[in-house]
Amino acid sequence: MNIIHVEDRFEPEAGYQINELIKEQSSLNYNITIITSDIPIFSEENELKEMDKDFQKKYSVNIIRLKPLLVISQRFYFHKLFKIVNELNPDLVFLHGIVDFKDLVLYQRKKKYIIVRDCHMSWVASRNKFNKILPFFYSIFFSTFINNTSKYEKIYSLGVEESQYLKKLRIENSKVSLLPHGYNSKEVYYSKFYREKYRKKYKVDIEDVFVGYVGKLDSIKQPDLIFDILEKLDEELKRRIKILIVGNFSRDYEDQFLSKVRNSCFSDKIVYERAQPYSNLYKYYSALDICIWPKETTLSSIHSQVCRTIPIMEDHESNRERVIYDKYLYKINDTNDASRAVKQAIYDLESIDLNMLEKKNRR
Repeated sequence: MNIIHVEDRFEPEAGYQINELIKEQSSLNYNITIITSDIPIFSEENELKEMDKDFQKKYSVNIIRLKPLLVISQRFYFHKLFKIVNELNPDLVFLHGIVDFKDLVLYQRKKKYIIVRDCHMSWVASRNKFNKILPFFYSIFFSTFINNTSKYEKIYSLGVEESQYLKKLRIENSKVSLLPHGYNSKEVYYSKFYREKYRKKYKVDIEDVFVGYVGKLDSIKQPDLIFDILEKLDEELKRRIKILIVGNFSRDYEDQFLSKVRNSCFSDKIVYERAQPYSNLYKYYSALDICIWPKETTLSSIHSQVCRTIPIMEDHESNRERVIYDKYLYKINDTNDASRAVKQAIYDLESIDLNMLEKKNRR
């Protein structure tokens, strides 16, 4: 089978669902092409070429990078995209995401190949100046084509909030199938070896509580809020805290973060690592006790739990769907309640039953 994936931005070393899907399809010996932009997610632009080269060799896929003609609200327009797709003569095309410029294909003649889409839009991630009018506009000018034609064979919803979003777009249930988030047990698993090795490397003692943040360091995710949360712990617990930050700073956020660090009592208890390949993250999660993601939602919460790390996040429905224990979720924008969740997690570290993970995430 000849399969094409079209994604606005793609990083070979990331741990998104598209990466896992491509690896699985590659193992079935499908012919796979990825069409994407030349704009990275985590890395520097000059790093992408090497990552692409390694990924193409390892998984026998072809990556085509295009310069977007237009970018509006993180939605990319590629000139003559479907001319390129048609020339590759695919059997199946995954157009990743929804409510973007790729939907213009609905105004073209039905293709000879099958087109499917997926929706990974949660309410907390849909904040922009168009978020109120866009669903209404889309329902009139695009959902009608989706519901009344077979131009899109199927739209995959990756979770509860995603299904709610598709419903708001007035896409009929018959067009939607659930494709829930999960993890690859070959690449994400607990390692006692790396727990001991990395805790020794970072000088984490037995009585210490190792708290981490893994992901984008930007003004949307706001990892600097971690210090506001931890500052509210009592003095005995604060003395036990050590912090690991894994990720790359966005240019407009680094000063804000480091300013918060300088004014924190934890300033001499922090170690930093650059963004890591997805295949390495299990080592860090295995070493950590707690991860705090102060804003929005992240797939990393699933990966951290596989590695026996407790995730602390806001109480969004998308987060509730991804955790084993919702008692570690805290009221939105409430650092006092977040501190309560951290304190609860510290007390529970010795008794938490992570065997429940098999029932929760291996669906």
